[in-house]
Parts: sequence; C-alpha cells; structure tokens
Amino acid sequence: MPTPLITLTCPNCGGTLESAGQDSYVCPYCGAIHRLSDHPDWMKELQKNFDQVKSELNDLQTNSRRVVSAQALPGLLIKLGQLSATLKERTRVIFVSLLVFGMGYFLRRWLVFTPDSGWIRFLPDGLMILGGLALIYISARTILLLRQRAQLNREIERCREDIRNLGG
Repeated sequence: MPTPLITLTCPNCGGTLESAGQDSYVCPYCGAIHRLSDHPDWMKELQKNFDQVKSELNDLQTNSRRVVSAQALPGLLIKLGQLSATLKERTRVIFVSLLVFGMGYFLRRWLVFTPDSGWIRFLPDGLMILGGLALIYISARTILLLRQRAQLNREIERCREDIRNLGG
C-alpha cells in the first residue's frame, strides 16, 4: 500500500484522519468529522505541501535535464569529430572531381582529334561529363553534411547551455 503524500492529523486528538468523502475526513480515534472548507488553515497547509512537492519535482526535472545533457555531450562531440573528418574527405573528392573535369577541358581545348580517330575523340567529353557529374553529386552530399553539422552544433550548444544554466 503506497504511503500518502500528505498526512492530515486531527486537531482534537492528533490522530491520522481518513477520507470520508469528497471533502470530508473522519478521525478513527475520537470520531470527529472535519471538512477542509471548515478549516482554512488546513487549506494553507495543504497548499504549502503541494508547493513543496512541486518544488521538489522541478528540482528533480532540473537535475535530470542536467544529467541527460552531461551524458549526451561526449557522444555529440564524437559525432562532430567524425562528421568533420568526413567533410575533409569530401573536399578532397571535390578537388579530384574538379581535376578530372579540368583535364577533360584541357584535352578538349588543346588537342585536336580528327573524325577518323575513333572512340578516343570522345575521351575529353567523357572526362568532362564524369568530372562534372561527380562534382555535382559530391557537392550535394557535402551540403547535406554541412546541414547535419549545423544541427549537431546546435544540439551541442543546447547541451552546454543546459549545463551552464542549470548550475552544472
């Protein structure tokens, strides 16, 4: 049987009151019936107890937010490091894509292929197309990663702010 949050005592004998209806309480020791509306000081005591419970719940919520933020922060920082490494790798891939596109452009601009030179005459165009498509694809993926990094930075800042504001 759970313990009650608030114990009401009989003002006559000091016994513990039991509920006898919606707003009535009876003392099993002296038999006195009490209504909360008849005792405004009880209402004040009841309100004080409710305020204390509310304060303790707020403290518990504050402490749990601080703990959750403190536990989440290292994982978020690790994810940020991994994301930064991936972005560095993507910049290298973008550079290689530009290099392939530039090589195709150079071959197209400076080498003259005769119509009877076979499939080799399509090499510059193929390199430009390959480099351009790779550049577009990697750029789009990099933009998505940059958005993800911005979201991760916001989450990290929110955790740090929670820890700072909640007295951690």
